[in-house]
Amino acid sequence: PESSPEFISATFFVLAFVIFNISQWEGLVFGYALAYQSSMPFFILSFMTLELFLSSGTKKYLAAALIATATAVLVFSGKLYIVFAPALLCTFLCYLLTRQVSFTRVFRLRVLLIILLLSIIAFIYSYRIQYNDYVSEPVFYAAEIFAHPLRAAQFLFASFGSSVVGIDVFFTASYFSFQTIVAVGMFIVLLYIIGLILFLKSRMYEKTYLPFFMIMLTIFYLVFMMFRRFGLGMDYGMASRFTYISLFGLAALSWIFIFTLTRSDKPKILLKGFIYTGFSVIISGLLLTSLFAWSAQPARKAFFTQLSEIAVRVDTATDEDLALFGERPEQVRASLQLLREYKLSVYRNTSADEI
Repeated sequence: PESSPEFISATFFVLAFVIFNISQWEGLVFGYALAYQSSMPFFILSFMTLELFLSSGTKKYLAAALIATATAVLVFSGKLYIVFAPALLCTFLCYLLTRQVSFTRVFRLRVLLIILLLSIIAFIYSYRIQYNDYVSEPVFYAAEIFAHPLRAAQFLFASFGSSVVGIDVFFTASYFSFQTIVAVGMFIVLLYIIGLILFLKSRMYEKTYLPFFMIMLTIFYLVFMMFRRFGLGMDYGMASRFTYISLFGLAALSWIFIFTLTRSDKPKILLKGFIYTGFSVIISGLLLTSLFAWSAQPARKAFFTQLSEIAVRVDTATDEDLALFGERPEQVRASLQLLREYKLSVYRNTSADEI
């Protein structure tokens, strides 16, 4: 209320720059990564409807939560279904601790209905899950992580750092070493810690728990991803497609900082300086990554043109050619032939003579 509507509207430019940053280009151009990318809005909608039902008990919010959560998990789950539950649980515990809710019969009924709703959706998702190609043979590197905890910590910090200074900068700019990305990641983790403290201290939770939830999603997802990819290499947690969640964590962090700066109880000069430093690192890092990602577009365009040419001659393409699609050659060939049969994708405007 202390800020003008114009100022509040202007803050959305900051959040939009973070969320829609080109640093997540991989999630926007690769089909399998797009499946991850498209899930986040639905999980946010799921959380918002669950939060509204828990706080108000209105039946329409329960119906909305059922539809939104079922759509998020059963249709657009990507890899988020694994971390959705622990992030939701942590946010619920935060809700209990901050609101000091009395466990009335009505409140217990709401919690029971939410648990029942989530259990039914989880059962439907896990039914015959062994036939899901992506979960049939999971590989975890827990033993390697506990055997090399310092290297694992660097891997995780690099994952946090790559949400600000992306993989394009790391591979293109010689002055950004892996250790530099790790240092950026350590600073980002510190920002998250300060952000969570400010979220509680400013009582932002009285308006919404969504920023807390998005930060929990980011933390749980990057930790889970570390257990799945640590054994592949130290920089394997920096892929662009993983930023589709961590950028929302940065947006939540920016949201908390903006809320803190615009309250009537202004932060002290040291904290204010730290917040502005955090903004500077996030914005400049994402801007630098965007510039490098944009400069790489001609090479990527040439690569995708090559894939289109391979698709047109799918029957004579070698396994080496089809491997460029990033999947098993026999699966790629069968998929392309199916697309060709129904004149989809690259085959839409391709004549029979060209094929």
